[in-house]
Amino acid sequence: MGRCTACPSWIEEIAKGCDVLEKEVTWYEWERIYISDLKCKSGKVNVVKRMKKVCKEGTVKDVLTSLQTKLPSFLEHVFVKRHQAAYFEEKLNSIEDDEAVIQVDFAENYTWKFQDEIQSAHWNQQQVSLFTVAVWTKGPKGDKVCVSHVIVSDELNHDKKSVAVFMSTVMDKFVKEMHADVRRAYVFSDGPSSQFKNRYIVNFLHHLNSKVSIQWNFFATSHGKGAVDGIGGTVKRMEWNAVNSRKASEVVDAKTFYDAASKLTTSISVSFVSQKEMNDMYDLLCLQKYFNDAPPIPGISRFHCIEPKDSYNSIAPEVFPFDTADESECDDCTDVEGSGPGDSSDNKSVDREYVHGGAGVSDGTNDDANVNIHEGVPDEMIGPFKQSAVFNLPHYMTIQVDSVMSGLISFCGGSLIDESDLQGLIGNSKSPEINWLSNFIIDDYLKLVKSACIERGDNVQTITWEIFEKASINQVAKAMKKDCDFPLMSQDLLLIPCNPEQSKHWFLLAVLPNKKLIIVLDSLAGSFIKPTVEKLLQKVGLVLAVVDPNIQIQDWRFMCNTPEDIPQQDNIYDCGIYTCMYARCLAGLGVLVDQEYVLKFRQHILLSLHRNDLMEVPENEIKMEKYYAVDYVNKYYIGRALSMPADNTVKFKFSHSVGAKQFNWPKRDDFDDVHISCIFYGPVTLEMCGPFVVPKQSEIEKIFAATR
Repeated sequence: MGRCTACPSWIEEIAKGCDVLEKEVTWYEWERIYISDLKCKSGKVNVVKRMKKVCKEGTVKDVLTSLQTKLPSFLEHVFVKRHQAAYFEEKLNSIEDDEAVIQVDFAENYTWKFQDEIQSAHWNQQQVSLFTVAVWTKGPKGDKVCVSHVIVSDELNHDKKSVAVFMSTVMDKFVKEMHADVRRAYVFSDGPSSQFKNRYIVNFLHHLNSKVSIQWNFFATSHGKGAVDGIGGTVKRMEWNAVNSRKASEVVDAKTFYDAASKLTTSISVSFVSQKEMNDMYDLLCLQKYFNDAPPIPGISRFHCIEPKDSYNSIAPEVFPFDTADESECDDCTDVEGSGPGDSSDNKSVDREYVHGGAGVSDGTNDDANVNIHEGVPDEMIGPFKQSAVFNLPHYMTIQVDSVMSGLISFCGGSLIDESDLQGLIGNSKSPEINWLSNFIIDDYLKLVKSACIERGDNVQTITWEIFEKASINQVAKAMKKDCDFPLMSQDLLLIPCNPEQSKHWFLLAVLPNKKLIIVLDSLAGSFIKPTVEKLLQKVGLVLAVVDPNIQIQDWRFMCNTPEDIPQQDNIYDCGIYTCMYARCLAGLGVLVDQEYVLKFRQHILLSLHRNDLMEVPENEIKMEKYYAVDYVNKYYIGRALSMPADNTVKFKFSHSVGAKQFNWPKRDDFDDVHISCIFYGPVTLEMCGPFVVPKQSEIEKIFAATR
């Protein structure tokens, strides 16, 4: 691959016979560069990464040197690409009676479109997932026979769960039922870590391997095209042509897509797996256990063939380690399982084996961080934490919270947040354990903090509890670099919620690169530095050193607060609430809430998550120029708040309903002064320029009917 010291390099041979090595030349190279992007709203400079064709000047020798550094990784990539392609063709051409060759992939989602659709429908299109499968077996005449399949689903997440369910369907329905003689299957796919190439699917292979002996091969990055791409494209084109020519009924969901596709094609087998069926299979296949038991697999992104060996081991033959710098730019090689370059072996083809139980697998951590931790909060940061506010939700917002908790309206927040998480958030239980916040609540709330900061032009990043708590140093660093489009030192703030070893105590770990400061904010701080705090501060220091090797970590300050520095909780279960408040305060998004109003702040968090929008602290009773739903005894009106002419009275300009689903301003302005208690929902979002559409109208009507 150009690295052997014994074999001559053709570049060196060229250089020996070249008498123009010192001649000045210009050439172009593609490079990933950082570009400063001025944000108009705040005037703040945002740094982003872009690929750019860069003109360079130098000597012929410089050109050859640059080319020589790029060749090894390029040659390895080409070698793997050719080897995998040749192996795929070899298996197709030499397929045995008891063998099957399978290629799988997700097609690009089909987007519902309608003939003669109105303009507003174009901006509210739904999608359908398509999982495409091609199965080759040996026919009765000795020739290879290909059968094409597509699985249609309303599950839009192309993750480990959907891959496991779809692959189980493939092996049961498309292989065992249709080809009972098959004993061995060769699966080929591309290698995105979010879908096929990850430790969870590798662990689940042991289950699939009990049905048919499986060898899973991954094509080189950007070289995974094949018959499955034609299957997905054919089905989508036939479907759209039929809808466009009105030869098929309109596709309004995954089921109608399946019904239409089944009638339009006989050469492609079409199956349907609903979200409910997927959830049932998730439980039936015990996928959660397979995923929880999956051990880390260092360097998995370099593997291009994985084969279960027995119930506890998997073997990865013909592995060709890539150059780490090249690998980090590959979409198909990006995975949180990969470690640093120390996991690579020499450049020979090797067999790697890992143990299902995780024995002998290094997680890439380093316990020796050598950081000095100081107690206290810097003077320049202490100001916002010394301020606190009275906090009460307006009556109409309390109605919305009660409606969510009673099930009158559906919770519209993160899909991972369930009813028990909401019960813990609302904090009404007499049992302290139930009032603790789950990581899903805190992670999603910090994402809202991040979004609010980005809107005003700040570079803020968050790391979820699960990634930082459970992943190794290298895995956390890789996840950080994957989610961030600008260098570490250009970030304003990094927020990490911590609950070490599931101790049921939350605290906030914050990184401020511009201050070279890493600080823990704890609402149950001790008179000493807690071992858990020390351990996590050490870990984040090591993570930053991996993210940016130029960082001199000894120049950074590591700190944790004392009980006297910032307000503390007065019970054993509000730690998650304070973690969220500390994050807001640190990000400059409001002051802390007095302890006696924390219960109301819990409702604020729920409503923010429900709306997917970070609400203000303190919350204004009525915001001028915003729209609200107002109760007028037998019906309701949508009005714009103009002023507050007297205490508890709001002057509104009202719209009138024009049909069942639209509102518009009347020809003659309708103004009225309304008591604030008549407002039962808001703020309301209006769409279009008139007549208006209210996206949350069904929610408003349910609450209005319930308040009768």
